[in-house]
Amino acid sequence: MKRFYLILIPLLCCFPALGQTGHVTDCSGSNSGASTIVCTTTTMNVSNGDTLLMFGIWNDPTATFTSFSKSSGTATIGTCTEINNIGSETTTVASGNNKMVQAWCPVTGSGTLIPVLTLSSSASGTIRIICQDASGGGSIDSYALVVATNPGLGANGLSTNCGAGTGCTNITTTVSGDYLAVATRDTGGNVTSFSAGTNYTLITTSSCGSGSDCGEWQVQTSASSSTVGTFTVNTSGGADTFLIGIIALKPLGGSSNPGTTIIPKTTVLPKTTVL
Repeated sequence: MKRFYLILIPLLCCFPALGQTGHVTDCSGSNSGASTIVCTTTTMNVSNGDTLLMFGIWNDPTATFTSFSKSSGTATIGTCTEINNIGSETTTVASGNNKMVQAWCPVTGSGTLIPVLTLSSSASGTIRIICQDASGGGSIDSYALVVATNPGLGANGLSTNCGAGTGCTNITTTVSGDYLAVATRDTGGNVTSFSAGTNYTLITTSSCGSGSDCGEWQVQTSASSSTVGTFTVNTSGGADTFLIGIIALKPLGGSSNPGTTIIPKTTVLPKTTVL
């Protein structure tokens, strides 16, 4: 008589990492003597569930932020959340009334999108919108917006932890895989070009190489209590005053690198008796 006994086959089921943030596309636009500015550099191609990270920058003593929205496109911008602003009517930086606002906006639907910044009145100085589109974005993790003075021309000298100025600080990111969006303005207008900070990539559609406004991004490898947005100011403008802001967006699901989830599964085959 031959007997066959039950066989236990452990099966390891591996599930991929949760949704990861990543840079999709960006746009910018500038104007003066107007109350609205659209992203004129490119039409953004976005997907449902993406997150737009918006920076509005302008120079005017009376104009205030009204909204971010879209001028055209098949996708839709949901309700934007203004997360910080600096340069209110009671705040004046070295060159005058430069102001910056940060916001994040969910995308619904897929297709094209051209964002627009609207102010309460026409701005006499230059206004700019810098917009980044991040895929798989979750909630906002942290942010900061500061006035940095006299950063010099050294590597990473212009920083949200600026050492001198108003509100200089590190931010704390709580999960790995945060998408970091950064933007700056030289209020003195003397910068000829910026270089990206360490681990950052410049937004090519903003005026980083030829003007006073610039944007950059990175996907952060690990959470950190000393997260900063940094630029290198090149050749001139190092003694100016700058607005610089950073937004940290969590990846969808909380972490883009949670590791591999192992779930043991045991299959039990019935005992078979052969006579």
